[in-house]
Amino acid sequence: MVTIKDLAKEAGVSLGTVSNVLNGKNGVSLDKIEKVQRAIDKLGYQRNIQAVNLKRGISNKIAIILPNIIEMKYSYLYENLNLNFQEDNFILELYLSYNKKEKEREIIKRIKEENYLFVISDSCVDNAKEYGNLLEKCLFIYRNIDGGKNIIRFDYTSVIDHYIQHWVREDIKQGIIIKDEFADFSQEDYVYLMTKAIQENIKLEFIEQHKNSHLLAFELAQLENHSMLFTTSFETAKLIHNAYYFSNKPFPKIYTFYRNNFNNDTRFRLYGLDYGYISKKILAYIRKENTAIEPFHFSFLDFLPQNRDQNKNNTIKILAVNTPSIDALKKLVPHFTKLTNIQVHIDTCTFADIPNELGKNTQKNQYDMVRIDMESLPYFAQSYLLPLDFLTIETLEAHFSASIIQKFCQFQQKIYAVPFDPSIQMLFYRKDIFEDAKIKRLFYEKYNKELTLPTNFEQFNLLLHFFQSGVVDYPEIKKGSALIIDDEGTLASEFFVRYYAIFPSIFKNGNILFNRKAVEESLSQLKTLYENAIRLEKSWWKDEAELFEQGEIPLLLVYMNHFSSISNHNSLYPVGFTSVPNQRPLLGGGSLAILKQTQNQTACEWFISWFLQHIIQEQYSQLGGVSARNDLMDNQSITQSLPWLALAKQTKFYGIRENVLGDQAVHLRQIEAIIGKAVKDYLLKDRSEVATAEFIQQQIDLL
Repeated sequence: MVTIKDLAKEAGVSLGTVSNVLNGKNGVSLDKIEKVQRAIDKLGYQRNIQAVNLKRGISNKIAIILPNIIEMKYSYLYENLNLNFQEDNFILELYLSYNKKEKEREIIKRIKEENYLFVISDSCVDNAKEYGNLLEKCLFIYRNIDGGKNIIRFDYTSVIDHYIQHWVREDIKQGIIIKDEFADFSQEDYVYLMTKAIQENIKLEFIEQHKNSHLLAFELAQLENHSMLFTTSFETAKLIHNAYYFSNKPFPKIYTFYRNNFNNDTRFRLYGLDYGYISKKILAYIRKENTAIEPFHFSFLDFLPQNRDQNKNNTIKILAVNTPSIDALKKLVPHFTKLTNIQVHIDTCTFADIPNELGKNTQKNQYDMVRIDMESLPYFAQSYLLPLDFLTIETLEAHFSASIIQKFCQFQQKIYAVPFDPSIQMLFYRKDIFEDAKIKRLFYEKYNKELTLPTNFEQFNLLLHFFQSGVVDYPEIKKGSALIIDDEGTLASEFFVRYYAIFPSIFKNGNILFNRKAVEESLSQLKTLYENAIRLEKSWWKDEAELFEQGEIPLLLVYMNHFSSISNHNSLYPVGFTSVPNQRPLLGGGSLAILKQTQNQTACEWFISWFLQHIIQEQYSQLGGVSARNDLMDNQSITQSLPWLALAKQTKFYGIRENVLGDQAVHLRQIEAIIGKAVKDYLLKDRSEVATAEFIQQQIDLL
């Protein structure tokens, strides 16, 4: 094994120098950093984090004891924990008990001989006392265990209620409940299930597994015909289905749990269970995060049946700006058509053309729905949009934060739209560059400061200067960031995020009044960006995102919905993300609304109801759409690809877009057009900050 002594000898430097380089400390010359890195590459050195922590007297190892790794809930849990623990520099070590008490006792004995920070266990022993002095470190999961101090499991009350309601709708009068060896229903859960079934005149027979699951499945298939079987285990459900395949009995309805992801498996009636809830609770406990975490189960996949013949030849036409979310929706609308026989056509135009198209639609009645940018929602609501009286505020509150509902749905206490692709600005950066010891040293030598992520725009501009002429060892980098120089809408956004970092509002005493000093400082900061960025013309946010993906810029301040097409897994370079400097981002994205002129109101309402369903929202997010549903921003399969969603949820989608003054709508699009034109002239015609600030306020006063 290569040691730091070997590195020091190969590099011709001291042990202290090697240690400082490995720990990312300042004070090491660029020449010595390069020598150490060449030695690391040549000798194939891998740092032993465990040994480092042992030397410090702490452990970074976490043990997890599971009955197997095949069951969905276990594989899903292990994958999620392992991914998160790697980011936290924890080592997750897996032990399999195969649900055998003696095997688990052997594992406990082995774990006691090691130094583990925590022990996570789905235990099959009778009492937690068997863990002895490990008990304080233990987190028991899924199943109840006597004597356990820290237990994380589901409250199945609401799940059982859903099942009973579903069986009543399906007119199921009797069935078999299988208590297999991996079931984590408590005795109280089974009693509650029986009680609710009796109340609805449903006769349930409970069968407890005493043999292996395979044999149990075949024995069940030899029993008299049953209309329904229920098992909590997806693996057991598959065995039961196979057993009936080899029997001469008709297939019963087989009910089981599945994770919160769509799976069109017609063999079973699947109930989406929020398996991610268990891992989130574990992570919060270990990270000492005092956050409220509630499960959100997808439940059954039930789309409301519609009269397809009645809807024949019916078409919904939607007007939209082309975004990754619209591309995702286009891939899903065939499903809506399959369900309802209603065709859906989506026409796209530029952001600037939306107001003109809405105006023309009052005469031509060409469109039924619109994807409208959220900053225009209040202003256009009463003129063009139909109130969504079929939706209640309670329906929205069940899935979206208060800030999302306020900014993307409501105006003057009426619901006019639903969230389509809500977004906030974020700062995306190349993690590999900001973690590179050589780059850190270069920055330190140049500015006598540590290389850190910017918390204000002065620091952001310093980074732009640093990256201006490229970076050693990163030939793909052309500039520090990018700027679209001929689009007034994007220039206005670049201005406002800097303005709000300096001054809190554009309103004063009931009027639109910009702070002159803040305007001038914002313009000056934009000039720095202009001088140190790749300048784009006839482009949009997605073009900036593509430059970042190609590695040509290490920093990009952009609305996250335009970044969603870049998967964290598929990007060529490791993606980092953080709040914008000064933490006052702009809100962006849009809403989905019904136009007043539509002759297809019912079909449009069906479309919105379909779009809001959790299965559709989950698929929409997987395809690159942006959903602000609280449960989806915690969905493991989504956040692994789009981890910045967690930051959006953490901030509760906090952002600024001042489009309402009192209870009156502000024509913010018009204000942004004035700002965008002024900034464009300032940058391209070399006007002064003072003259530009005066021009802006003069134009605002004319509104």
